[in-house]
Amino acid sequence: ILDFSKIESEQLKIEPRPFAPREIVTHIVGNYLSLVVKKRLTLYCFIEHDVPQVLDGDPLRLQQVISNLLNNAIKFTHTGCIILHAYVA
Repeated sequence: ILDFSKIESEQLKIEPRPFAPREIVTHIVGNYLSLVVKKRLTLYCFIEHDVPQVLDGDPLRLQQVISNLLNNAIKFTHTGCIILHAYVA
């Protein structure tokens, strides 16, 4: 919500640079594995071949989005599995 306010007031700083999206996704998934195991859930992570090795963008913002989505998925999933699927749309 705070970021939306910053976007509307043109105060959100995007810092684009080359980054490895596959590494970001893998790192985030690794950070959440213990929580997934603790809740006795299963986490599937699929990164399609068309996801580039390097992208230009703001890796911090991508990390925030994926972390928030995964955190909410874990929080609100009580049984079963969570699927994280990265692909180019």
